[in-house]
Amino acid sequence: MVPFSLRILRIAAWLLAAWLGLGAAWAAPPARVEQGALDLWAWNPRHDGPAALEGDWAFWWGRLLGPTDLAAASSTGSFVAVPGPWDAAPGGPADNAVGLATYRLQVQLPAAAPALALEVSGVYTAHRIWLNGVAVPGAGTVDPRLDAVVPKVQRALHPLPTGTEELDILIQVANNAHRVGGMRRAPRIGTIQDLVDDRQRALVKDVVSIAILTLLGATFGLLFLMRRGETQRSWLAPFCLLLALRTAAAGDGEVLNFLWPGIRWETLLRIEYASNFLGTVAGLSMMAGLFPRDEWPRVRRPVQWVCLGLAALVPLMTPLQLSYTVSPFQVLALGGVVLVMMQLVKAAVNGRPGAGLSLSALVVFFGAVIHDMLLTQDVIRSPWQLTAPGFLAFILAQAFVLLRAFARSYDTIERLGDELRASNQDLEQTNQAVQRFVPYEFLRQLGKRSVRDIERGDNVALEMEVLFCDLRSFTTLVESKEPADAFSFINRYLRHMEPAVHAHGGFINQYLGDCIMALFPSGADAAMDAAVELLRSLERFNAEQRARGDVEVGVSIGLSSGKIMMGTIGGMDRLDSGVIGDAVNLAARLEAMTRLYGAVMIVSERTIDRLEDPARFTLRELDRVVVKGKTEPIRIFELLDGLPEEQRAGRAATAARFAEGLALFRARRFGEAEDAFVDCLERCPGDEAARLYLDRCEEMARSGPPRGWSGVTVMTRK
Repeated sequence: MVPFSLRILRIAAWLLAAWLGLGAAWAAPPARVEQGALDLWAWNPRHDGPAALEGDWAFWWGRLLGPTDLAAASSTGSFVAVPGPWDAAPGGPADNAVGLATYRLQVQLPAAAPALALEVSGVYTAHRIWLNGVAVPGAGTVDPRLDAVVPKVQRALHPLPTGTEELDILIQVANNAHRVGGMRRAPRIGTIQDLVDDRQRALVKDVVSIAILTLLGATFGLLFLMRRGETQRSWLAPFCLLLALRTAAAGDGEVLNFLWPGIRWETLLRIEYASNFLGTVAGLSMMAGLFPRDEWPRVRRPVQWVCLGLAALVPLMTPLQLSYTVSPFQVLALGGVVLVMMQLVKAAVNGRPGAGLSLSALVVFFGAVIHDMLLTQDVIRSPWQLTAPGFLAFILAQAFVLLRAFARSYDTIERLGDELRASNQDLEQTNQAVQRFVPYEFLRQLGKRSVRDIERGDNVALEMEVLFCDLRSFTTLVESKEPADAFSFINRYLRHMEPAVHAHGGFINQYLGDCIMALFPSGADAAMDAAVELLRSLERFNAEQRARGDVEVGVSIGLSSGKIMMGTIGGMDRLDSGVIGDAVNLAARLEAMTRLYGAVMIVSERTIDRLEDPARFTLRELDRVVVKGKTEPIRIFELLDGLPEEQRAGRAATAARFAEGLALFRARRFGEAEDAFVDCLERCPGDEAARLYLDRCEEMARSGPPRGWSGVTVMTRK
């Protein structure tokens, strides 16, 4: 964003240079008006440029005289300086600018002059014109009744008849809406092309000024929207935009008249004054934000509150009342400028970044104001009016100071961002390391975002699948290895088995030595798929073991479902993640039962009931058991998927005969059940569950079932 802003500042500087390039070439001033007459016989319109009709015009206060009235007038009137207010005229209104008056000037023009025109502007606040006795359009409505006067101030060109050598200019002026009446700018005579060119240059100057201010205002407004925390530096945006609005409305308001044809003069005046008052508030806040440690808020704030009060009165006062706020506002503005000067001097002395540039720009602006004041008093001659470009240069300097501050902030943010990224990377690595001990899913189930949020005793009740996967004959295997080899072996084994759990939405809650305890919030189907994938992972591990010349291993898996309590347990200095509940105990018991039934995977009936698609799995019921510590029997099933293909196919082929034998056994038809299990063993000799039931049938046939026997196996060991 900062490079873009610097480009905007560069564009604004180019526009300011273009603004300066729009100045007209300077020429020696023509003769002055004396006693209501002006001799321009020696004036060369093509070479000398337009002539300003400045000097003492004939003046009749309180009278609206037309061409025919002048001949009958008993008085020749007095004289008043133009440009200037009419209250300076002898017999004028003194301290009251409201009234009527007539101005007259007789001009001697050069012979054989090109086509000329008269430019009239800045007549307050309504006027009408006669040129050599011929009426031409004025501005507003002039009427002897002051309450019927309609104010309007605008610039207009009035072409003169070709070959005119003597020009009689008669202007009636009426004012009921401003504290200053009369002709505030002198009319000019020149070639039509020169006057049109000058008017266009003036309009372009205003447009360029507005463009510069709008560019800066929009740019810093966007910066503020993107960085809301920079409120102390946000005031340049409204300050520039208010100045742009004032530029469009001030003077004759040609820019706003172009954008809004027919806009009322009173509206232009209100816009100009409101932007003055609010612009002062924004400007003082802008400087306070630039150098906050060097300002005097006890002086600044009263000035701002008074300006805000004046702004609030703008829509309530009449234009005449509003015009009388100029004097108090000028005092306030001067006080604000002195305050800013003192602030900048203090900031420069304290070595604040940008204070020297701001102070220099303010001095340049003051120099431009003094230049224009001396130019107005005819003390010096110059082709330039420097107040406006001097002020724009001051604004650009403040914009540069702000942008440089933004650039420093941006550099700081980048540096802090690099440090933060490095810190985040380190924290991420730390979190990854912590997650190896405390799974993220465990935190999520507890509603925690970080391990730092966990406290002793945090817990949650859930319903999910619990899986135990134990390595068979692990103790014997470890005793035959050196400690380093044993750790290497178990870590290689777990590295192969772990992905199967994660791939199906589960997470490993604990490693109990060689035993994996996994939880599955993802559902029973996912847990069954994970159990099958664990056996396939074991096959890959055993293939690696064979390649290493090492021993192959087997596992046993128990899977159950139900309510569990998940939480943290421990003392003051050591915590661990724990899971308790019937589902946990049952899964551990089922894993242990695999040895009794010669199975690899045993699943509880509750897990089977929770399957969305049981047909995807190959299952056979093994028994109805009462585990140690319980009284209610449950059905247990062997999951055949994942077994070696020959073993899976054999048990699947005899599953129906096995189920028949199981039903006969529970019906106490032990002889027929024995035949069924013999058939199973003949077709699948490695079926340990069928051999177990064959032994049970022989025992029952020999000694009979115990009293109260119901076909349920009661486990006496865990």
